[in-house]
Amino acid sequence: MLPCEACGRHVKATSNRCPFCDRPSSKRAAKLGAVATMAASVAVGLTLSACYGGPPPGYPPPQTDPNAAPSHTPPANPGTPIAPDPK
Repeated sequence: MLPCEACGRHVKATSNRCPFCDRPSSKRAAKLGAVATMAASVAVGLTLSACYGGPPPGYPPPQTDPNAAPSHTPPANPGTPIAPDPK
């Protein structure tokens, strides 16, 4: 919605004339429509790129170092508390 340049009431951006004072709309509405379309296109593109989940099927899994020590080893039974090693 844009304010009419003659009467100040709000008019749809796609309207050719103000329904209240019958003044023709300016080129500003057409320019605003093009800007809004461009902004919506960019927003959709960014949203879709954020949904990218990884490489397509058929690619090998990432290489890991088989000699690297694990950073954390979970307990054998998660319900039992971990007791210190008796040494």
